[in-house]
Amino acid sequence: MRSGRSPAIATAPPHVSGLPRRAATREAPASVEPTRKPFQGEHTAHGEPLWKGATAGFVFVFANPILRSILGWSVVVNLAFAGVPVVLIAHATAYGAPASVTGLMITFMGLGMLGGALASPWILKVLRPSRLVYLSALSLPFGLVMMALTPWPIALGVVSGIITATIPPMNAMLGAYMGAVVPDRLQGRVGAATMMSAMGLKPLGPLALGIVFDNFGTMWALCAAAAVAMLAALLTLDRNVRHMPRPEEMAVD
Repeated sequence: MRSGRSPAIATAPPHVSGLPRRAATREAPASVEPTRKPFQGEHTAHGEPLWKGATAGFVFVFANPILRSILGWSVVVNLAFAGVPVVLIAHATAYGAPASVTGLMITFMGLGMLGGALASPWILKVLRPSRLVYLSALSLPFGLVMMALTPWPIALGVVSGIITATIPPMNAMLGAYMGAVVPDRLQGRVGAATMMSAMGLKPLGPLALGIVFDNFGTMWALCAAAAVAMLAALLTLDRNVRHMPRPEEMAVD
C-alpha cells in the first residue's frame, strides 16, 4: 500500500531553509506509513468553487488546534530570526573580523541545521512531539540572549549553530504529523497554506533588526529578536500541544 508524503511546515530561518530541511523531512514519512491510505483511493467532486479550493487549506489549519498553535509560533519566530544573519554579518564587520571569519560564522549556522537533519531520525524516536516543540521554541530565545552577550564572531556562529539544530527535527515531526492528520485530498492545500503563512512576515525581519542594529547595536538587536521569539514560544502553551500524540498513533479515515 502506498503511503502519502507531506511537506513539513516551514519553520526554518531564511538562510537555512533549503537542503537540510528537505533532508530531514524525507525521514518523516517512514513514521506515518502505517496510518495512510493510497492517494488513488480518494475521489473529489468536480466543479468546486475557486474560493473554496483556495481557502480549504487555511480552514483546515485553523480548525486543527495543534497546527494552529505551531503555525502561529512559526510565523512569529520566522519574523524574529530572519534578520539574525544580517545582524551577525554587520557585527562581524564592525568588530573588524576578516571576511573568512564572517563566512565561517555563517557556515556554523548551516552546519547546525545539517547536524539537526542528520540527527532527526534518532531525535524523533527518543522525544515525544510536545517535548520537541518546547525544545525548539525555548532554545531560540535563550540562544539569542546568549548570542547578545557574546562579542566574538566565531562564538556567535557556534551558538547559532547549536540553537538552529533543533529546527530540522521540528520540521520532520510536523511533516509526519501533517501526513497523519491531513486527508490526501487536502495535502497540497494545507502544505501551501502553512508555507504561505509561515513565510508571510519573514521579509520584515531583516529590515526591523537592521534598524535596531543601526540605532542601538548588536546586543539590543539580538535581544529584540529574543523577545519576539519568546512571545512566539507562548503560542505553543496550548493543552493540545502538551498532549500531542506521535504521528504513528493517529490515522486518517
